[in-house]
Amino acid sequence: MIEFPFVILPDDFTHLLKVNMQSTSKGFEGLKTYVLERADLARLVQKSFVDIDPEGRVERIIKAVGWFGMRDRLANIYLTKLFTGSFPEGPPENFLTDILKFEDRSKKQTVDGYSRAFMLAFYFRYALTELKGPHSNENLHEMIYVDDLMSLMKISRSRVVKIDWLLLVLNHFVSFLGKDRCEHELRKSAQFDALWDSLNEDQKELMTSNLLAYAASVQDSELFVSDFI
Repeated sequence: MIEFPFVILPDDFTHLLKVNMQSTSKGFEGLKTYVLERADLARLVQKSFVDIDPEGRVERIIKAVGWFGMRDRLANIYLTKLFTGSFPEGPPENFLTDILKFEDRSKKQTVDGYSRAFMLAFYFRYALTELKGPHSNENLHEMIYVDDLMSLMKISRSRVVKIDWLLLVLNHFVSFLGKDRCEHELRKSAQFDALWDSLNEDQKELMTSNLLAYAASVQDSELFVSDFI
């Protein structure tokens, strides 16, 4: 398990990934208001969706592409800026293959309307760039044990909103203790106490540091105000 870096993510964008976008389905009025209240985000949307509406009318853009269309293009725009140092002129290249595949595999375990699995993978893409450089060919499997995690998630039939935190915690336990040990303990109890108690002090320190790095990067205060484990 590597040490996760703190990275600076686009806060206005990651906020949208943390909320239930189904609640704005009535004409996406809430999304339109959110974008227009943030001048930099509004200008980015107007410039980046010029092929959808040359006049840059945010409401028309949202109606044309929907929330997921806007989310995915904005993510590609921010990743283009991350990789090249500048925003693209016009529609961006697609960098979301791994991110969307990861999100799709997580759908059965999370609540519709949230993009928290997407946000976790988006963070990992930034983190890999921080660690390996913008031209690295590393994929998300360098930071997360996707196959093992999806297998463990099937043990519970419940859906969770904050699937990013659940996946992060399980990811560390799998890395330190192995999938078989994790599966054995989780089938006995849905609690993480036994797994946490099995870690040595160095592992606990690295896990805590990584969770804090993620929390700070996505501006999620849960880990700072609650006893998560």
